[in-house]
Amino acid sequence: MKLPLLLSIQAAAVSANPLDLFRRQAQATVTVTVPTSSTSNNLFPTSPEIFPGNTATGAPAGLAQTNPVNGYGLPNATQSYVAPNPLVTNEIIVDNTNNINIARNWGNLSPYEPAPGFGVEEYALPAQCSIKQVHILHRHGARYPTADASTAGLAIALKNATNASFTGPLSFLNGFTYKLGAEILVPVGRQQLFDSGVQASYQYKYLYNTSAPKIVARTTSQDRILKSAEYWLAGFFGFEWSDYANLEVIIEGTGFNNSLASYDTCANNNKPATLTASGVMSAWENIYLRQALTRLQANTKGFNWTIPLVYAAQQMCPYETVALGYSAFCQLFTAAEWQGFEYSVDISFEQGGGLGSAQGRASGIGYVDELIDRITNMMPNSTIEGVNKTLDLNSTFFPLGQTIYFDATHDIDISYTLAALGLSQFGAVLPSTGPPANQQFIASNLVPFGARLITEVISCSTPINAQHLPVTSGNSTGNTTYIHLSANQRTIPFGASFSVCGNRADGWCELNNFLAAEANRTTLAEYNFSCFGNYSVSANITDGRPYSKRSSIPLEKFDELYL
Repeated sequence: MKLPLLLSIQAAAVSANPLDLFRRQAQATVTVTVPTSSTSNNLFPTSPEIFPGNTATGAPAGLAQTNPVNGYGLPNATQSYVAPNPLVTNEIIVDNTNNINIARNWGNLSPYEPAPGFGVEEYALPAQCSIKQVHILHRHGARYPTADASTAGLAIALKNATNASFTGPLSFLNGFTYKLGAEILVPVGRQQLFDSGVQASYQYKYLYNTSAPKIVARTTSQDRILKSAEYWLAGFFGFEWSDYANLEVIIEGTGFNNSLASYDTCANNNKPATLTASGVMSAWENIYLRQALTRLQANTKGFNWTIPLVYAAQQMCPYETVALGYSAFCQLFTAAEWQGFEYSVDISFEQGGGLGSAQGRASGIGYVDELIDRITNMMPNSTIEGVNKTLDLNSTFFPLGQTIYFDATHDIDISYTLAALGLSQFGAVLPSTGPPANQQFIASNLVPFGARLITEVISCSTPINAQHLPVTSGNSTGNTTYIHLSANQRTIPFGASFSVCGNRADGWCELNNFLAAEANRTTLAEYNFSCFGNYSVSANITDGRPYSKRSSIPLEKFDELYL
């Protein structure tokens, strides 16, 4: 028997990209069916979609016809890095003396590549160790910009400038048409998730227990997240993935708790008084784009460029590249300006969703609590915050004991997770005057399209030397369990943030020490005050929570969010 519950709600689909600060409202009437028994035949529907967000598609790519950067006759010494097909990033970039890959400077819009590393070496698994469990938190693949993104705003401004004319490198803007859709995956985005599933299959398929029930994978209801999960599962299991996994679709929208889309659950994420990233970003953009503004205006008549419009033109480059294969906007900017663009995105994510955000810890605490509950094999308790309690307190939808967990999410939620874990190595202040020395939080390394944050639980029959030196007589013996965290195939060393984990060469942390480091995570997150308190932010945040005077807010005030 099922208990139907009819709700009339005001649902909002919101960009997970902190650069796009906007709201779009849509009335929806939704029937939410709560199962009373785990024997129901259709507990995990993925079609028809509910709360999919914007799903406008764009023009098809025609790179064979439109690609002017085919390698013939170009001076190789001045070409940018040539990325693997199908995308073109080998445009001639001014001042690119180091032949950098400009796509690595696109921040969260960078196509997926393994991160360059976070300070430790990668080690093969010692012979006396085995991976017992893996938890994969995965960003969706490359997508179109959001419906109200600045790229669409630039296209409208250009269209309305009926008397404008452009010369030189801007000549392509004469008669320019906007060919991008909105929010859904582009072809290479589908490839990124399928390829990731294939790669994960080679890494972890042996962990799948064929005698156990199907695993439960999770996704939000947004179209690009749901499709990403399906492509990943197809890569991991094959097209018959539904024989091996149930895909749980968690509603993403205003009024619904969702640990995989927590930017919408934490109300203060959307209040200007509690945010710092926008002002710092604007100040930096006015510095690094000043010369670009002058150059573009010199080749323009009848249209006034501004710093926000120049920034939108810079965003056009990665968005058109992943959607159409090539973008003429890329060559409008110098290598230094592309490095400046990366830093602007770093500010956006570190101060808009990391330890530089007053809501950073609170917004990520839901997933981190779920992660630790799964690792320790304990069902969540009723005080857990930021999650869908209807699902998490039901073992059908939040099963324990799986060897493989997969959750599809947004870029900002990966940033929130790093903050909620308390990884202070990513918490340094990013000033508006330019990148600091030894900057650790770099968006293209942490949250590119197709990013994945992977937690492994590793059991070893004997302790592993912290420097991975050969074991000598007299060393301690006994089974030891370790936690290994990686972002985009590179280890994040726990010792850089938690002294209790030690300065290990492999970056691992013994399970008991990891749990000790995370013991105060809920207190530090200050969920109620961070997300719903009345405060403003005027100073640099470095710990992922507000510095303002704390206040107490009754939990029952937020019961309506627990569905």
